[in-house]
Amino acid sequence: MKAARAGSLALLILGVASSAAATVMVRATVEELTAESERVVLGTVVDATATDGGPRGERGIFTRVEVAVEETWRGAPNPSAVFWLHGGRVGNRAMHTHGQATFTVGERVVVFLDDAGGALFPTGMSQGKWFVEGDEARSAADPG
Repeated sequence: MKAARAGSLALLILGVASSAAATVMVRATVEELTAESERVVLGTVVDATATDGGPRGERGIFTRVEVAVEETWRGAPNPSAVFWLHGGRVGNRAMHTHGQATFTVGERVVVFLDDAGGALFPTGMSQGKWFVEGDEARSAADPG
């Protein structure tokens, strides 16, 4: 019985460790984020809707985000930027991806967007979102 409990505890610890390892990110500079991005835009979030399925038919919960673009700093100018996030809430089901930024309608943001096989996603997960307040911006990856 003790051996079984110890084995279960070891599996639990390994599971937590592997889960934590999957969310470790190397901090990117603004220059690196820009170089790795297809688009970089400043704008206001006008929609964030969770869907049952991804942009390329993937299974799972994804959130489609639309930003009304004020300025385009990289990529083709367009009045809006549509991109996707892993996770969200559909009905009574929810999926959370550690390290993924969330977006709220009305937020003013700078987003760094990477083309991942025909669909845009934030570059570097939460590092690809910057909150804008007045004329200052801070990374969503920065605590506080």
